[in-house]
Amino acid sequence: MKEITQIRKNKISLLDYDYKQDIENRVLLSKLTEFELSILEEILFSSITTSLSRLSKDLETSEKKLLSVLEKFEKANLLKIDGQIINIDKKMRKYFEFEYQRFEENFKPDLLFINNLLHKIPIHVLPIWYTIPKSSNNIFASIIDK
Repeated sequence: MKEITQIRKNKISLLDYDYKQDIENRVLLSKLTEFELSILEEILFSSITTSLSRLSKDLETSEKKLLSVLEKFEKANLLKIDGQIINIDKKMRKYFEFEYQRFEENFKPDLLFINNLLHKIPIHVLPIWYTIPKSSNNIFASIIDK
């Protein structure tokens, strides 16, 4: 008797993932100047809530110049400006921290980087996109193993 194996074709659909927002954010990052990158770095590694005056003082720049850059980041949903108060979105901050590492001089994608990339995709979509053994207790490790 011959064994019959069913080969499942995985179907990747970008509709399962907010690719438009991801592309917009990557385009934004690719167009940032060195000054804007320094502001982004300060935002990523500062408190979740800060003030415009404090950020201006830390970066040694005028509030007016700083505000024009912060408005770009506000459009990307990284932060909200409420008068003098700047509230940084935790989820988007994590996203930008991850993307920011690509700008590092010695950047080389490794398994941890790929694992973080997979975390951007909703977990219920991963079994549709990738073949994962039913006995797997770690989806990400199974995908990387394949």
